[in-house]
Parts: sequence; C-alpha cells; structure tokens
Amino acid sequence: MKLRAMVKPKALLFAGLFVALFVAVACGSSATSTPRPTTAAAAAQPTTAAAAQPTTAAAAQPSKAAAAQPTTAPAAQPKAVTAPTTAPVVTQPAVNPGNVVLMLPAWGNERFDNIHTPGGGNNYLKFMHVDGVFGDKTGKLIPGVIDTWRIASDGLSWIYTVREGTKFHDGSDLTIDDAVWTYQHAWSKGCLESCTNIGNPNTASAVKRTEKTGDNELTIFMELIDSGFTFQQMSELGPDVEGIHPKRDVIYDVDLERAFDKNPIMAGQMSLVDHVISEKISLQRFDDYFYQPANGYSEDRRMQFETMDILLVPEEATRAAALQAGSADVAILSLQTRGQVEDGGGRLIFGEQGVYWWVFFPHQYVDPASTPFSDKNIRRAMSYAMDKELMMEKLYGGSEVAVAKGFGAITPNTTGYSPDLDPLPFDPDKARQILADAGYPNGEGFGKVIINTWVSTALPFLPESALVAADFWEKELNLEVEVNVGDETSLKKAWTAGDLQGQILWRDNEARVDAAGITRAVYGTATGSLRFHEDDALSAKVAIGIGDFNPDTRTKSLNDLYKILHDEHLELGIGYVNIPWAVGPRIGTWEPWPLAFFPSAPWTMTLK
Repeated sequence: MKLRAMVKPKALLFAGLFVALFVAVACGSSATSTPRPTTAAAAAQPTTAAAAQPTTAAAAQPSKAAAAQPTTAPAAQPKAVTAPTTAPVVTQPAVNPGNVVLMLPAWGNERFDNIHTPGGGNNYLKFMHVDGVFGDKTGKLIPGVIDTWRIASDGLSWIYTVREGTKFHDGSDLTIDDAVWTYQHAWSKGCLESCTNIGNPNTASAVKRTEKTGDNELTIFMELIDSGFTFQQMSELGPDVEGIHPKRDVIYDVDLERAFDKNPIMAGQMSLVDHVISEKISLQRFDDYFYQPANGYSEDRRMQFETMDILLVPEEATRAAALQAGSADVAILSLQTRGQVEDGGGRLIFGEQGVYWWVFFPHQYVDPASTPFSDKNIRRAMSYAMDKELMMEKLYGGSEVAVAKGFGAITPNTTGYSPDLDPLPFDPDKARQILADAGYPNGEGFGKVIINTWVSTALPFLPESALVAADFWEKELNLEVEVNVGDETSLKKAWTAGDLQGQILWRDNEARVDAAGITRAVYGTATGSLRFHEDDALSAKVAIGIGDFNPDTRTKSLNDLYKILHDEHLELGIGYVNIPWAVGPRIGTWEPWPLAFFPSAPWTMTLK
C-alpha cells in the first residue's frame, strides 16, 4: 500500500490492518462505558411517510413523473402551512454575556457568498445565514422565512411565499425580491458558464428559471421532477448552503461577490464581527433574529450567549488540550481523547447520524474498457472484501460513534430506508471468486487502485478508514492500492472535471432525512458533472422513484428505488458516524439534532 499526501494527518501510517486497528484501540477508543445517547430519531425508521416529506400542499399531488412543462405560473392553491400569526406567552431565556469558543479541524473555503460555498463544508455559515424553510429535530419541515410552499399539479413548479418582517443584520427588511435574487444567483443557467460556482452547477442544470409570481410569491420552474427539492435546496435540514442575501444590481459580478465576502450581510442568528484568514471567525448575537416569541413563534431560536469565536485548529491534540485547559468550549474530537476531555470536566455529546461515508467510482462509465469498476460485480466485490463491522469496532470504538448501516445517504432515519439497504457482509471468498470470474485471478491484471480522500470537518479518521479499506483489498484481493490524502476543494473540482476517472473517491457527506435530492443529482441527471452513470433505463427508474409526491406511497417508492441502486452498487455502502462533539465544563446544555453535519440547534446551547 502506498500513501501520497498533500497534508499529513496524525496516525496515517500503519504497517497493516490489525496493527493499525489495535493501535487505535490502545490509544483509547475502547471506552464504551457511557451508553449510546438516544434521541427522538435515533436508530429507527420514520414512523410515517409524511414525517419527512418536503411538500406541504393540501391540493392533489402527482404520484409519478409528469411530462408536461409549465409555461405560466401555476394557479393558486390552498396554503397548507402558514407561519404563526399570534404571539403565545413564552418566557424568553436570559442571555449570557459570555463568549463561546468553537474549534474545528476544517471549515471550508472562507467565502460567504452562497455561489462560492459548496455543501455543508462552510459550516460557520450555519450560524450566520437564514435558509428559506425551517425544520425541527424530528426531520419535519416547518415555516421560516418561507411560510408556505407547494408543488404544482404537474410536479414541475415549486411555489413559495415569503414572510414579511424578517431583518437582515444591517437592519434592512428581507423582501421577496431578495429571495428571488438569491435563488437566481445560485441557480441561473448563466452560472454554468460565467461564474466560479463549484457548489451548485448540478442544481443550476435542474432548475429552469426562478421568477417572482406574486407580491410575496416566487416560483421555481424545474427541468425535471424532484420531490426532495424543497428539503435539499431550500431548508435548513438540507445540506446545501443557500442563505438568502440582500439583492444586488446584477446576478453575477466578481467584484461584488468579493465585497460581500468582506462584509457579509445575512439574516441568521449571528453576524460577522471579525475574520482572520485561516485563523478565526468572530460572531455576535443578532437580537432581531426573527424566529422568536415576539413574532408569534412558540420557540426562541436566538442565541443564549452574546459572542462566538470559531477557530481553525487542524490538530486534534491541540483542540483536546484547549478544551481541557478551558480555552475552548466546543470541539470535534474522537473517542481517543475522551479521557482527556472528561479529566478537564467536559463530556462528549453525539450528533446522531450526522455524517456518512460516501465512497464511489467517479466517471467509470466514460471508458468502461479502461477500468474494472465499470463492472457491477467488481464494485460489489470491493465491498465484500472489506470488513466494515471490524473497522467500526476497532478504529472507532464501536456503535457509539460508527455504525455499519445504510447505503450512502440513506441512513436508518432517512425516508425510504430498510435493513436490506445495509452494507454487504464481509465475504472475501465471494470477492475473490468474482474477480477470478471477471478475469482477474488473484488480482492479476487489475491495475493499481487509487483512493482519494481528505481530512474531514466532521468524520473522524476519514483518511485512516481509507487506509483500512486499502489494507483489506491488498490482503484479501492481492491488489496494489494507493491512498492519496488531498485538499477537499481540489479533489471536488477534480471529480466534477472528470479527472478522477477509474479511481475511487473516499469522502464524507452530510446525512439527511430526505435523500431524493442527492439521488436525483447523481443517479437521475443525464448531463450533470456529478452523475454516476449513463444508463437511460436506470435514469427512468430514478425519475419514477423521486417523482412520487404522495405521502401515502412516497416512502415505498423511494425504498423500491434505493434497492435498485443498492444492487447496482455504484457507490459502496460503508455506514455512518454519530459526530462526537466535545464540550467543556462551561457549556450547560446543548441538544444537537440528529442527521446534522454542522453544529445544529445552536440556540439550545447555554453557558453556565
């Protein structure tokens, strides 16, 4: 096994699998005395199909993909979800005047304009921006800045209304024009050619146009049906960063985008005070954040402390020492440092199903003869040859942190999950027979396997887990494997550019209650740069599965689709991680939500 690294994370060099795993245990990962935390969503399937549905229309919904394309704004339909109009009597919590110090191993590219902030990696934005649709800890979408939403009868237009009274950080009002501009800025077709966006080109290819269609209404016209669009792209429960910005004079302008990075005006719980590149982002509480009892909401989602410093600290030992010494309050750590955290009076809090392994074979379909990974059976053999349960136990300390369940984005709390979507069992004999039948006996003629990975913001030991897989494939299949630990942004660009063809991308990704959106992006888009295949018949099956809006049948439709994708194995099912957030003794309470990649529900965090 060879290792190439642009960065050098701790403990990357092992001699072999069992040495690596038991060294990890000896370092402290065997601590299992504390019971696994439980939440309302922990380790259980959704009990009803409607609990995680992205649509809220009471009008009749299409049950399957429709061919008709709308040419005008859809007719008005009943509003099924509405923001509160009267203010209940709620005791508002006192605000602690203190400062919270959050340490992260990585935090994205330090941009603030949403076309430059791909996915959840720029997790500091979750404190600053405001998504359109909100959610709760059960995975249900609820009114926010967008107070009603519905799908047109043909399934190709999403209609949203925007509430009045939301304030930006500079005190100005957030209007329908700001929301329309934001979504045009994120998804207009011009972005595919003219802007430097690396986060949303696939969504831009799926959105036909965004228009203002009423005094407080906007409509997003789609190129194709996607029942998960509102959840994926418009809600705070989804992984994408689409915070509403103040409208600018033009849709795209490099100078204006850079100016916004220097003075980002948003509408979230906190506003920017200071930004030191590669060091610190300082935030302060936004007192006028709209989600509070004074505006008719039953919950106060304003911060319960005044300021926060987010520090970039790549080294886990440094983060652990700072937490122990009291110079940090919250940090991502692993079980290896649990004892150190507890010695300092702190504890671990787990974000259930926060992140999953997303392991796939980029652009293997471009030249099928050039890579064994174009063969479905070979892809399945790679999974059979890896003992995922052993990796979870020995590298992560067991199911308190890492669980070998689910298939990619479909974890146990995702709509459409069933146990037959779990990872393939460890069966090296079957894996070796598959390779022999395909003409690669004892790995002969297979060629070098290259795994590309990075140091994760939230998934502990991501590069180390890739090395575990490499060790299994060398030992069980006699393959030559090289692990390349690179920069996250660079590797994502290489993937979308097609430069990783015939290789493996071993990455983390944000867990989600609804996986229809990401399924559309990688399995159901004929021309997108993220797509996993060029099989028209498979794309048609995806369109049917994600085109079901009926709450009585949608869960089964998605489950049927996911079983088809599991059989194709265009990605490897590995499992998910309960993100271990370490908190110091100054933190009184915090209840992070399940299925959240970022520090979720920060308004529940209190200081002693």
